[in-house]
Amino acid sequence: MSIPVANLYYLYCYAWRRFSAVDDCSVLEDHAPKTTADLWALVLTEAFSRQIRRGVDHGYRLHHGRLSLPRGRLHPLQSTVSGALAVGQMECSWDEFVPDTDPNRIIKYIMRRLANCRDVDQQYAHRLRRLVQMLPQVADVTPTNREVRSVQLNRNNSSYGIMLDVCRHVMDFLMPADGDGVSTFRDPRRDDQHMARVFEDFLMAWYQRHVDPREFSWVGRRELFWPVRALGEPSDLKFIPSMVTDITLRGPHRTLIIDAKYYHQTLVARREDAAPKVISSHMYQLHAYLSAWSAHYPSGPSPEGMLLYPTVQDPVDLKLEVHGYPVRVATVNLNQAWPKIATQLESLIRPLQSN
Repeated sequence: MSIPVANLYYLYCYAWRRFSAVDDCSVLEDHAPKTTADLWALVLTEAFSRQIRRGVDHGYRLHHGRLSLPRGRLHPLQSTVSGALAVGQMECSWDEFVPDTDPNRIIKYIMRRLANCRDVDQQYAHRLRRLVQMLPQVADVTPTNREVRSVQLNRNNSSYGIMLDVCRHVMDFLMPADGDGVSTFRDPRRDDQHMARVFEDFLMAWYQRHVDPREFSWVGRRELFWPVRALGEPSDLKFIPSMVTDITLRGPHRTLIIDAKYYHQTLVARREDAAPKVISSHMYQLHAYLSAWSAHYPSGPSPEGMLLYPTVQDPVDLKLEVHGYPVRVATVNLNQAWPKIATQLESLIRPLQSN
């Protein structure tokens, strides 16, 4: 699915919950990246350039060594054994406030890798190399995926959040370097499983941030259980799986269950000469959610359901009633200007009878 590069930026910012980056979209207004590799090279250079102007992250690093002018913690016994005292020196341990921190090490590593990626435009590669040269006190390391994902930020370096998210993403899709040290970047839009998670997380974050709290006071995932009872041993129930909705919007008068589906085609024909139809398993799954919700909350409002697909060309908007439940099968067009996407997402959750 060919989603425009600029819209990918918004999708990921919402999925990562970096809302300040969404509001600061000047990076896309002033430049027009053509590839996903260029997009993340641009975002990283712009964000880290601003960080340098504000001041990069610093931390204390413990050092050991011989000093003629002792400082920090002194080690007289070790100095005697090593012979440092004989030459007028002292073995010491001291802390130094330096920019050689884990976030800076990771960003330096990713900028160096992106600068040597054949899919990155030379103007971005040049900017990346210049930023790397501005970090001489930051050690050159090769972090693992686990190390990158385990970095914890605090209030003082929270501005690193979007940069570290970009670094984690780049590590997932940057292919190993060849013999010349040049790597390639795999377009995430070709990974349907990855994009399905991004699409679902994007929708969740968008509705959590923009929904009217007077209509829907809670937006999230809800675990549901099959309305079953044991006819044999009560322990038989432990083998029944639970269900977790993708997105549930709940308010005093309405409950809407959205099942996000990242498929290239919303309607599929079983035979070449047959009419395209909604994938039946998607309908069964949504109906199971609605039935389970009604069984668990019998006194609340009757739930509504929606199958929501992304599209870049052919729109679908089916308004149905399935076993008494209002159900909508719709698409959101990701190949349009971002304000229009936001308007479409808002209109999709209006009650069916008002559309």
